[in-house]
Order: sequence, then structure tokens, then C-alpha cells
Amino acid sequence: MEEKKKNWKATANSRLNIELAGLSFALKKGHSHEEYAQHLWGEGANRWIKDDKPTPREYVKRELESVSVLFPNVRAEMGECIDDVAELIFVKGCPCGWEKDKWAKAKRWGLRPKDVCRYCVAAFYIWGEQLSLSITLKPQEDGCCILTAIQACPENQGKC
Repeated sequence: MEEKKKNWKATANSRLNIELAGLSFALKKGHSHEEYAQHLWGEGANRWIKDDKPTPREYVKRELESVSVLFPNVRAEMGECIDDVAELIFVKGCPCGWEKDKWAKAKRWGLRPKDVCRYCVAAFYIWGEQLSLSITLKPQEDGCCILTAIQACPENQGKC
């Protein structure tokens, strides 16, 4: 079992390196952080969650399950969940970095933390749009990030 865990961590590290290398390349070629996020994350959310319109709680629960697989050294917890709002708190590391220096991989590709954060915010927003969710990701002073999923308003329905 330990060998399987070691192999999965290596796979997760490789995936992150490819993603960050792609971001670095895209920026050097004049593309925006948002364009790169759209390219990678512009489709597939519905297949991943197996639902066209999950509730914010369902989405955050699925995201939490995925963190342990896709980001093995990241620790995340379910935050506040009320009505049509749910939170996921990245308490240790983030999807784009989880080493002792979480920006080490990004720095190797010539990326600054603000490049990575801008891309990550866009990626979660784009992913959420496919699920009729408004997703925000806000870095905190203490190094945590808080992802908030809100049920998107139906068109021309007024307030949510």
C-alpha cells in the first residue's frame, strides 16, 4: 500500500508540473491566465460530478474527496454550509503547491505566486460555471484559501 501511495504522489507531482509548465508557456506566448484556465477547465465538470446542477454542498463534498487524490499533501476541510452556500477551506497547501515552500514548483517555471493564484481563481470559476455554481477562491493572510460555492441565479429571476 505504501508503494501505491508513493507512486500516486509522484503522479500528482508530475501532473502539477505539467499544469504549471503549461501556464508558464501560455503566459510567455501572450495568453492570459484566464485563457489558459479556460483551455484546461472549460469542459468536463458535469462528467466529473455526474450531475448538471449539483448543490453547493454536493460540489464541495466532491471537491473535498478529490483533494486527497489529486493533491496528496494538501489538507482541506469542509467549511460553513448553509442554504445555497458551501465552503471548502484549504488549510495546508493549495492545488498549485504543497511542498514546504508551496511556491517552489511555480518558481521553477518562472511563475510568481500572483500568477498561480490568478490562474487558480479563474480555473475554479470556469469549472463552477459548468455546474451552475458561482465559485470564488480567496487567499487569506494566514496562507489558507477559502473556496465558496454559491447556487447561481437562474437567468432573469432576480435575487437569489
